[in-house]
Amino acid sequence: MLSSIASTANASHSLLEILHLCLRPLCTGLQMACGLALIGRELGEHFVASPLDAPALGDALASLEGSPWIAAISRERAPGAFRLDDPLWAGEWHGQALAAGLRRALHIPVLVDGVRLGGCIVFSAEAEPRDRAAEEQFVAAAYDALAVQSSRVIAREHAAAANVRAREAAEDANRAKSDFVSSMSHELRTPLNAILGYAELLADDLTEEGLAEQAGLAVKMGRAGRHLSGLINNILDLSKIEAGKMDVAIETIDLAELIDDVVTTLAPIAEASKTQISTPADRSLPRIETDGTKVRQILFNLIGNATKFTRDGQVTVRVDVSVETRLLRLTVEDNGIGMTEEQLGRIFQPFTQAGAEITSRYGGTGLGLTFLPSPRGDPMARSPATSAPGVGSRFVVERLPRGGPPGAR
Repeated sequence: MLSSIASTANASHSLLEILHLCLRPLCTGLQMACGLALIGRELGEHFVASPLDAPALGDALASLEGSPWIAAISRERAPGAFRLDDPLWAGEWHGQALAAGLRRALHIPVLVDGVRLGGCIVFSAEAEPRDRAAEEQFVAAAYDALAVQSSRVIAREHAAAANVRAREAAEDANRAKSDFVSSMSHELRTPLNAILGYAELLADDLTEEGLAEQAGLAVKMGRAGRHLSGLINNILDLSKIEAGKMDVAIETIDLAELIDDVVTTLAPIAEASKTQISTPADRSLPRIETDGTKVRQILFNLIGNATKFTRDGQVTVRVDVSVETRLLRLTVEDNGIGMTEEQLGRIFQPFTQAGAEITSRYGGTGLGLTFLPSPRGDPMARSPATSAPGVGSRFVVERLPRGGPPGAR
């Protein structure tokens, strides 16, 4: 029976639940008629083990609330037995208890770190115990078991509360960081756009004046500015994703045209790395209904990464229809440097790349693959990427929603 008390208490999630669930094994083990839980001076649920006068018992237990007897019991720090017909306890409640057939009470307090938190009170219809030594032994063991298990529950409650506080603090810090990044990104964009505009005007003026070398420097300045603008946009998008405020603008787009546009933009990088980008030969790809800007960003990041990490090789872009979902599936595959399983496991984390050596050799911020989830607001399925060192990498994005056929409006 004591093991039942221990296992019952161990499975509980709060002190009140421990006391409620232990009333049955306490009443059974001590052969008591009924019992109730006590948290501080507040009465909890009760349990009836033996048939008694239900109305009279209900009146007796109800009158316990706020009674002097409960006030006295709630100060006790050690188990104790009380005869209800003792003149010391004479009063309205005891008269009702005796009328209900109750003659004796046992109080088993719960102490954790020396502080009394509550207890269990069980009542007997008999004035004297049948076996006093056995009862005292059982009460002492139950007292220890309740103390140990209650201490564990309180520790779990404190740990859970600490985890909640830590999570809330982390979320607050993350929101503050996202707000700061968003604000600073906007502050950086304004002067940068002016710099880009002046660089473009300067390059045009120098070209008209026949100063090709100086015009080339202005073009390089504009290119560097656009690179910086792209980084700022990526950081701003990341802050929006983390804050759950990424805007979505659904439109119908031509996927083949979008792929061609991205490949054309990346042509200088592919030429520098002597890498060929192969696109779908079928020009009748269906239109898709999604956020075109974000799909372009996904394509640019996937194809751009594949091109950057491939030398004298091939990057292949494929689009097909999933047999299972009937949705479009986009695949970008290369035969570049590839990655290990360990590297593959962290590349989707913000500001993280495959390794320090790769960062120093190829550059980048580690943000490109962070933006693969949905351009529609509900995440697209990103199947696990596959890669092997010296063999290459393969990335698949699924569940691109189909629209109408090419030319449809």
